[in-house]
Amino acid sequence: MNNKLLRRFSFAGSLLLAVAFGAPTAGFAADATPAAPKQPTVVRHVDITVSDSGFDKKEYTVFACAGQGDDCKASATLINSGTTVHSATREPGDPNSGKSYISPMCFPACNISKFKTIKTFDTGGVAPGDTLSFGFPFGGDFTFTSAPDCLNGNVTPGFDCTPITIHVKGSQLPNYWDYSVMGGTSEGAPGDPDCDPGRAAVQPTIGPAFCYLTVKRVNKVMGSPSKPVGNTTINIDDVTGFDTSVIWIQDGSTLTFVNNGQRVHSVIGVGDGTKGYDYANLLDSGGLGNGGTYQYTFCPAGTEDYCSRTAYLASNTDLDRAPSDRMIKNSGTSTLSLLTLEVFTVKAKK
Repeated sequence: MNNKLLRRFSFAGSLLLAVAFGAPTAGFAADATPAAPKQPTVVRHVDITVSDSGFDKKEYTVFACAGQGDDCKASATLINSGTTVHSATREPGDPNSGKSYISPMCFPACNISKFKTIKTFDTGGVAPGDTLSFGFPFGGDFTFTSAPDCLNGNVTPGFDCTPITIHVKGSQLPNYWDYSVMGGTSEGAPGDPDCDPGRAAVQPTIGPAFCYLTVKRVNKVMGSPSKPVGNTTINIDDVTGFDTSVIWIQDGSTLTFVNNGQRVHSVIGVGDGTKGYDYANLLDSGGLGNGGTYQYTFCPAGTEDYCSRTAYLASNTDLDRAPSDRMIKNSGTSTLSLLTLEVFTVKAKK
């Protein structure tokens, strides 16, 4: 028997012994069960450090989920380690500029932050040694730079003005889904980067297809605690839901809801029981077909002293409700809707 053939028999014998006695062998797994897919590292907060020469990284990644708790917020802190004023400001021409926003950590209403409500992604100037923390109400990839160094004709020698990218992602972990009363939408168009990869897109018999998002997106924010608006029209879309996610209105203001979608949607008050927020008028539109409208007046004359000034509204038609297997079970009925709106009524000054 030549040496080559002997080596083949020796290897075969060793392999048979290894299999018989359970010993692992090179190129063979001792346990044939496939490894579970690795879940992403869920980082809810990132520090962004800027010096006189630029930002400490070219890319940052932070994850969010749909709930209102601190454990769900995607946030960042801009740290100025330099000797001059710097900022984190949306890069002009960013294709995601329509959702390139930041929010105070106490969003949607805040009296303790350096800014009070959602605004375009711009921290404003941050002084040397100072910091500014903020949240991300939208998911997406956003580009930014420092305005005092790189924008509006500013050119700081030695500062790297290459646009920086921050990736704001959904957690992509089903256990983190929580369709809370926070105003916004958890539906998106198929192919959206924040679609839940674990669920197929929904194709209704009427209207466009949609996916379930792993983040809650905020649409328009109207008014403020100091400058509430009056009578307002709120449009409803099949995919993006209520076109306004958070609104401050004056006592006695009427909101008119218009269904611009093809599917049936509704407007209900979440948690208001059998009566509305003024304890007299039920807030429930019933089903609204295409072009259907519904009006509700918040804190009308005579109810100002006892009406509720915080209202959570939602659509509760079948396709606007979160799938039951993806809801956090102890969150109550407020988790049922994918499309929500927060209404804050401001008492008139006497």
